[in-house]
Amino acid sequence: MAHKTDYTWKDVGDIAKPDGSETTRAEKEAIAKQWNEINAPSGEKDQDLARFLRSERNALLQQSDWTQLDDVPQTTKDKYKSWRQALRDLPQHSDFPNITIPSEPE
Repeated sequence: MAHKTDYTWKDVGDIAKPDGSETTRAEKEAIAKQWNEINAPSGEKDQDLARFLRSERNALLQQSDWTQLDDVPQTTKDKYKSWRQALRDLPQHSDFPNITIPSEPE
């Protein structure tokens, strides 16, 4: 289902206020903005979080590159191999960017 994310103040009807006054344009603009943020499948917050998670993931991969060198014991390579693959697969996760980065092997 597509989400509507182009609401404007004109889409917001008058809201009954306790004092009987009319809804102002500024109030309607704020409501429309909130509706757009709620309905955005990948709003700015998700995009910021995705950028942050990719940056963290890339740093973890870079910091653990040594685990795959030729002179590293096979047990260490094996331990890190699946973790590193899980890091590379994070952006394809169905809930990305609302995910938790897997813990580094001990």
